[in-house]
Amino acid sequence: MAIFIEEEKGNGGGWFGFGIVAIVLIILAFAIYYLFFISPQLINTVVPPSLQVVSDIKQLSNFDPNTVLNGTFYNSLKSTVSPPNPPPAGNATPFGVY
Repeated sequence: MAIFIEEEKGNGGGWFGFGIVAIVLIILAFAIYYLFFISPQLINTVVPPSLQVVSDIKQLSNFDPNTVLNGTFYNSLKSTVSPPNPPPAGNATPFGVY
C-alpha cells in the first residue's frame, strides 16, 4: 500500500485574473468619465497690471504687420544660414533599382 501526497490544486487563479480585468475596466471607466463628461474648472490667471486696462488691449488689435516688415531694423537683418536643399523625392527612373 502506497501513500500519495499531492498538493492541492488552487482554483484561485481564475479569480485573480478576473479581479485584474475588473480593476482595469473600472480604471478605464473612470478615465473615460473624467475625460468626456466632467467639465473642467476654468483656470484663473493673474493678469499683469499693464494689461488690466481694456484700452491697452484694444491697441493690440490695431497691429499692422507691414510696419514691422517694412521697418529699417527688419530690413537690416541678414540670414546667416542658407535654406536647406532637400534631395529629390522618389526615384528618377521608375524601373531602376532603388
